[in-house]
Amino acid sequence: MDVPIIVGDAERRMAARGGVRDLPVAFGGDAREYFGIWIVNILLSIVTIGVWSAWAKVRTKRYFYGNTAIDGHAFEYHATGYQIFKGRAAAFVVFVALALASHFAPLVYAGLWVALILVMPWVINRSLRFNARVTSWRNVRFDFSGTYGRTFVVFVLMPAAAALTLGLLLPVWSRMRARYVIGGHSYGGVEFTTDPRLGPLYGALGGAVLFGGTLIVALMGLSTILALGLQLTLERSSPGQLAASLLPLTAILLIGVAVLFYRARVQNETIGRMRLAEHGFRCDLSGMRYAWIVVSGTLATIVTLGLLRPWAHVRQWRYVSSEIGVLAVGDLDGFVAGRVDAGSSFATEFGEMEGFDVGF
Repeated sequence: MDVPIIVGDAERRMAARGGVRDLPVAFGGDAREYFGIWIVNILLSIVTIGVWSAWAKVRTKRYFYGNTAIDGHAFEYHATGYQIFKGRAAAFVVFVALALASHFAPLVYAGLWVALILVMPWVINRSLRFNARVTSWRNVRFDFSGTYGRTFVVFVLMPAAAALTLGLLLPVWSRMRARYVIGGHSYGGVEFTTDPRLGPLYGALGGAVLFGGTLIVALMGLSTILALGLQLTLERSSPGQLAASLLPLTAILLIGVAVLFYRARVQNETIGRMRLAEHGFRCDLSGMRYAWIVVSGTLATIVTLGLLRPWAHVRQWRYVSSEIGVLAVGDLDGFVAGRVDAGSSFATEFGEMEGFDVGF
């Protein structure tokens, strides 16, 4: 399915040197239109006690993929609700077993968690492969291949190392993760590559710390002022106690904002260094704006009891899409479509239920 490019004709964006065309990612979705899909999904999921959520996921992905286009050609999502349901049901059984073991067999519960850690690289690889193989552009499927050993290092050992060094190895982990995830993907048999530099990644970490620190000072000052105001009506509470009561929530918020800032900067470096054959890519996300869009959208969703979730989702997707483009050298017709089996969705749903994020 083709959708019109919103930004403009790609030919008018031809670079002056090298015949490189800047093909922006165009998103044509609308919050009001998506709201109709979203509310029906919510109602059917409630009526079916969650069973419809698998089909709801497929409808949502098809809407966003189908309204996201490069050079006038939209992406397609080929998974079915039944595939997602089977994977989700199998993953649910695993978590029920964990819950029962935690109450009735503590030793078995501990053993199951050790087993989960060992099986996690397999889960991650299968999840990446499934998501790649059910996605296509111009009728050409994506694919992913990875190894257990590299996945164990990247997603089990490196996060632990980053945590033990209080984040000092975070840019190193981001670089390894990007190289593995992007380098494992292919399109029409041609492999993607990326080589993010440690300098900009450490710069992103420093910027995130500085950005978060500035917010900490501002919010602490604001909370102190509010506490002083409340002191007029709360005789037994000191301003310091009132301000301290806001610290846990404030800390969580600021950590989330810093993470969003860092993630945006990492995506700029990673996607900007990405290649597919002779074709390049660009990404120009603003860390502060990206963090604001995500945080404000989340707060709006909470305040409206979820009713503004479609607006927040569309707003975030549109912004990220608008800042990404393909730097095409010549045409994009040289890739050959190959028939690949999507595989099982169990690993994908298992990972999503556990909350893993295997992106960069």
